[in-house]
Amino acid sequence: MTLQILTTQPNWTTPVLERLEWRTDIIKSRDGTEQRIKLREHPRHLIEYDFLVARSEYRALQVQLLRWQSSRWLIPLWMHTQQITIAAPINSTRIHMAATATYEYQVGSHLYLSISTTQYEYHPVYAIGPDYIDLAAPTTQAWPIGTSVIPARYGRIASSVKMQAITGDVGSGNLQINIENTTSFDTVENELVDGLLYFGLEPNRSDPVDMSWTRNQGILDYGTGPITTYDLQGYTEITRAYSYLSLNRTGRNKVRSLLNHCKGMRAPFLLPTFQADIAAVSNQTRLAADHTLNIESVNYSNDMFGRVTYPYLRLELWTGPILIKLVKSSIIVDSTTETLSFSTPFGTPFTSKDIKRISYVNMSRLDSDAVEFSWITPNVVSMAITARGIPE
Repeated sequence: MTLQILTTQPNWTTPVLERLEWRTDIIKSRDGTEQRIKLREHPRHLIEYDFLVARSEYRALQVQLLRWQSSRWLIPLWMHTQQITIAAPINSTRIHMAATATYEYQVGSHLYLSISTTQYEYHPVYAIGPDYIDLAAPTTQAWPIGTSVIPARYGRIASSVKMQAITGDVGSGNLQINIENTTSFDTVENELVDGLLYFGLEPNRSDPVDMSWTRNQGILDYGTGPITTYDLQGYTEITRAYSYLSLNRTGRNKVRSLLNHCKGMRAPFLLPTFQADIAAVSNQTRLAADHTLNIESVNYSNDMFGRVTYPYLRLELWTGPILIKLVKSSIIVDSTTETLSFSTPFGTPFTSKDIKRISYVNMSRLDSDAVEFSWITPNVVSMAITARGIPE
């Protein structure tokens, strides 16, 4: 069957939506512990965008949809558009661009080169370098500096495409596309803490962090007497929704790396609250070799220490360093003070005035198997994640 190339581009007056969707079976016991079973290794990958076509583009799209709508297409990933930085003469097998690290090129998939909707070609990707792509076959024409270069995948257009005829030869519409061969995302942009993935990208505070506190309780109420309540779980599940607005490509890669690790709701990770959860007692000087800190009492020693959902703290200093520390012990000094001991020294000296914020770091998992990116331009993206604290 003939392979069709989708040359209809987004109009970028509305964002391009990209959705990644895993599938996890969660078996939850009464006390809240979970068994999470991965049912899908690689995500379903969907993109959706609005388009505007005129004259020859309008007529060509009509013919393509009439004849080939149900066929397999080669789909440029328009969100990853960049330009050639060194002109490629005819018969070139290497295409140069500024960088490849934040663009989803994939060996065995395709590279799409284009100046217009009628002047383009595509080739399988043979190898990926830091600032170039090697092709499996030479180009059939010369490509100047500024040519669009885009990774492309196989995909299928939805069975229904909605369009509006604005004039006799101008149309607008919406395309929904299933990308077929999205595999693992190899780039790792996040750090490990004690072998656990730590996600430290702070949300954008122009949107509030929505939180939900849920306790699993059993209630006996026969309607004739007192209500009896049973605490079935022994801890409160907290979900937090973090918004990330106007991420650059590096920030987007951090989120993408997290998603590839988690595979939806499957794998846990460490996630800070990014709140001022604990306050240090004033007038303290801590040396790099120290590993204790006096805090204003929040009854951490009795109510928080020992709960596996809260094993770590995030210390953010005004001078820049961010310290992720495992609490080894906690004792009550008096009614106003507690002393925390960490498993390792701070590694950097500071005073209590240097501390900007101390936040809990929760053992968490994603609260959904599906995550959506909203691409405003090929270099700016917004998205949100919702995470749930878990007892691990």
